[in-house]
Amino acid sequence: MRRMWLLPLAVLIAVAAVLAGKYVYERAVTKAALRDVKKGEALALKGRYQDAEALFQSALKKRPNFPGAQLDLKIVRIGETIQKDLAAAKRLENAHKYDEALKRIDQTERHLQNYRGKLVDQLLESISDARITATVGQLREEMKGKRRMDELAPILRRAESLGVPEAKQIADEIRKQIIAIAYADATRALNEKQFSDALQKVEDGLQYAPQNGKLLALKMAIKKAKAAYEKQEQERMQAALAAAQSEYDHNSTDAIELIDVKPVLNKYGDLTIKGTVKSTATVPISTVSVRYELYDKDGHLYAQNEVYVTPDTLNPGDKGTFSYTHLMANGPKTVKVTGFKWYLNE
Repeated sequence: MRRMWLLPLAVLIAVAAVLAGKYVYERAVTKAALRDVKKGEALALKGRYQDAEALFQSALKKRPNFPGAQLDLKIVRIGETIQKDLAAAKRLENAHKYDEALKRIDQTERHLQNYRGKLVDQLLESISDARITATVGQLREEMKGKRRMDELAPILRRAESLGVPEAKQIADEIRKQIIAIAYADATRALNEKQFSDALQKVEDGLQYAPQNGKLLALKMAIKKAKAAYEKQEQERMQAALAAAQSEYDHNSTDAIELIDVKPVLNKYGDLTIKGTVKSTATVPISTVSVRYELYDKDGHLYAQNEVYVTPDTLNPGDKGTFSYTHLMANGPKTVKVTGFKWYLNE
């Protein structure tokens, strides 16, 4: 009777032992798979994607339905693809084909759109670094040969937007170039007395370097030169106006110089008055007339007359003559020129 109890008990113990062994074994397999996954993730974060892939595959052999291992395997395979794409982009960059390199980098990033995690973040960071490096190279290439502020300004804005040390260095270099260009252009305009243009060139430069001492000093110098020039111009204008008025006064009141005049009496008693005048005007004058008086030997006024000069128009420095005959003058007379009239041809 006692033996009848022992058999079921032995069977129960055997089954329990098998189940316990099975549990221990499965647990060990799971732990091994987890170790493979953790090691693979650590290697993947170091960029050793092939080694990580081998460990994830090992984990899946142990546990084929291990979701974490399946996901990690997909990501490391994407990582391998991204590594190849970034290497190809780097080759394009080295060949100065920056647009193609950036296009390749942008295409690479699309592989990770539906994934999250540390490894994904690391891959995205690698892509971002590659994009920045290519963009910095592109900016340096675009800088070459640029000699105008309007050409450099867009490059400067792009460099400042990147927010990385390499781009900051480029931005600093571009800013120095802009300052040098603004200074040279403003100085050239200043030397040509184009003061407004010179000030505008300085202001254009100060947009990108508001506290630059060199440009601020030049701005002050331009303003002082402008004020001095305007003062000189005002003084010159006043002097010119005074000279013009003086010239006008001379031309209006003292434009004729009497060279000579003499009375000539012929045998018939006719008296001819002959004379020569000269124009001291600075403009042509016309219709010049000479007024004169005749006196007899006793000093009594005999006649007054006005006679016109030939030719009708006298240019500056020209001479003209006049002549008039008084018939039956009854003896010699003394002639006295009393004035001139003329018209200015301005």
